[in-house]
Amino acid sequence: MSTVAPANSGVPRVSLARPWLSRKMIFSASTVRGVLTAAIHNRTIAGRTIPTPTSLKHPFSCSSRRICFVSVQWRWKHLAKHFAGVRAMNVTPSALDRYVDVRRGEGASNATIRRELSVLRRGFSIAVRNGTLRSAPAFPRLKESLPRSGFLSDAEFRFIIDAHPQPWFRGLVTCARTYGWRKSELLNLKVRQVDLLSRTVTLQPGMTKNDEGRTAYMTANVFVLLSELTRGKRPNDHVFTRNGKPVRDLRGTWRKTCIKAKVGRWTCPECEDHPALDERSQCPECRVKWKSRERCWSGPLFHDWRRTAIRNMVRNGTPERVAMKISGHKTRSVFDRYNIVSTADLEAAAKLMDKRDAAIETATFPLRSPEIAPDTVQLLPRGKMN
Repeated sequence: MSTVAPANSGVPRVSLARPWLSRKMIFSASTVRGVLTAAIHNRTIAGRTIPTPTSLKHPFSCSSRRICFVSVQWRWKHLAKHFAGVRAMNVTPSALDRYVDVRRGEGASNATIRRELSVLRRGFSIAVRNGTLRSAPAFPRLKESLPRSGFLSDAEFRFIIDAHPQPWFRGLVTCARTYGWRKSELLNLKVRQVDLLSRTVTLQPGMTKNDEGRTAYMTANVFVLLSELTRGKRPNDHVFTRNGKPVRDLRGTWRKTCIKAKVGRWTCPECEDHPALDERSQCPECRVKWKSRERCWSGPLFHDWRRTAIRNMVRNGTPERVAMKISGHKTRSVFDRYNIVSTADLEAAAKLMDKRDAAIETATFPLRSPEIAPDTVQLLPRGKMN
């Protein structure tokens, strides 16, 4: 992917464009490792998205967060409609508020708008740090909705894997339900990371969200499925393959399977009770045929297996520290966020309360004199007290 510089810069190629990018861009190649979306050229936000070199296409680390270059490009498409070619000094809080109102009118959620503005905010912070700008505008703080709290029951797990009995799908869903690993961690799993002799699966450092490696032991079901999925494959082949090719996108297959298993459905975005759409994506009430991007999904997400696995491990008696080690959570905030409490602890708490109630019923308390009403108390005159 080539990099095109402005004509007045005199920079024709990528190799010669590095110094120009470092001097002129908010997202300079030297500070944010080649992510160039919103740029300042002579104190003006440039109206183009400059792609990164081929070696810098992979996710990068920015403010302790892993951000994909493709997602940054997608966010800049919305920002460019309002801020491309606008002078940096004209990006005021009121202009940012107008952008928020416009995006809300287009149906974007607060979480989406916040992530779009984070690209612009990151650009201004780097420009201020590099001395390109003196100050940055105050960005609006939008309140996001509560975190997702979807869980899948054992019955839903059985319905889903029965609706799509192919080995790669059964193995993927079973591993997600057992270990709570992220979808990207499972889809990028290679055969060399599966040790059938020791019955372990290893996520190597660098392929996880927090860049830390993890090792988990196989259950009986996982061992049988991974043995079938790795048979006849080379060490560098992917474990989860479909028609001989690695599985990349799972969203379509996941939603079709949930609909077939009757645990999810497409719904009408406008009707008040959100009725389910038919096979042609037509609403039975308003009779509108919705496009694929307009309809609403009402059903489980694949990421729900991550929460489900944590809850199942804790309910089965697995210590929180061990569950976090398997799933890859670094803090125990996941237990507070999703209100995950061991049923054994809840049962023990109920038994303690029963024990206290039983002790109160059998206990003997000393008799106390009845209280005297305040209006019946007689005050003696001063000096006549015995």
